[in-house]
Amino acid sequence: MPGIEATLQEKLNEIVSSVQQEEESLKAERQAIKRDHEAMEADHTSKKAKLEQERAAFAAEKEAVAVTNQVLKSKVKLDVGGTTYHSSRTTLTSVPGSMLEAMFSGRHAVEEDEAGRVFIDRDGAAFKLVLEYLRSPTSFSLDGLSKRDVASCLVEFEYYGLPSPVPPVPPLSLKMNVNPNGSASVQLHNDKCTIYQENTDNDWAWAIGAEVLADNAVWKMRVNQTSEDHDVMLGVVASPTSNLSDIHTDATFAGWYQGEAFYAAGIDQGSPGWPGWQNGDEGIFALNASARTLTVHLKRFARSYTYYLRMEKDYQ
Repeated sequence: MPGIEATLQEKLNEIVSSVQQEEESLKAERQAIKRDHEAMEADHTSKKAKLEQERAAFAAEKEAVAVTNQVLKSKVKLDVGGTTYHSSRTTLTSVPGSMLEAMFSGRHAVEEDEAGRVFIDRDGAAFKLVLEYLRSPTSFSLDGLSKRDVASCLVEFEYYGLPSPVPPVPPLSLKMNVNPNGSASVQLHNDKCTIYQENTDNDWAWAIGAEVLADNAVWKMRVNQTSEDHDVMLGVVASPTSNLSDIHTDATFAGWYQGEAFYAAGIDQGSPGWPGWQNGDEGIFALNASARTLTVHLKRFARSYTYYLRMEKDYQ
């Protein structure tokens, strides 16, 4: 029965075609579902990353606000070795580069106890002298203290990175040379050098030490002026030179000037807080060649000033 077989074959073909179409449709649906799932995952990942960024930004903003609030707090409570102190942030940060300035500048977070005090594990009694110095550095004095208390105070000053309130003892007396233009002279008496400027028409009358200074050399100089027109600059030069009249332009020259300035290689470098030389001033100089520092202790202010030096080998 050929007619029936043909009809059956036709129906079979229709069924096969329908199944194939259904499979293609299911395949397309599966691919669409997969794409939707991938899109949802990508969206979730993006939203999650954005949320994490927002959380991080909020945390950073919160920390910045906390630091700002800490900086703006004018009053600070301290627990130093069991002794409570109250001070202002301005006082505690008044000496640039000191440990206390670093602690309370706002650059670093400091922990407080339940009473709002910052703990410092140091000598509580000696910290009173530290605060006295920070509040009135120009009038601060250790006069009247016992040797033990002075020694304790010096240890604490060194720990906090504060200038020593006790000037170094000057064991060195320098022999001097002067520039050969006839405008200055040197007299030696009792191992002390006195420099005279004889020609007031000349701007500068240099007197230069004739000896090479050893490391940790200390010496004292006193300023006695007979005229307000005379300026004074005291310092060091780290390389030998024959041109004494222009020695202040030497690359290794550094010195404190009559005005409120520090000169290095003939250029005003600035020296914060330096008051300038006055008639009758005594300055005790300390040279630390290893650390490349020149320090002068000005007796009038009972304060030390330090400058970082350039040495001759820096220019070789």
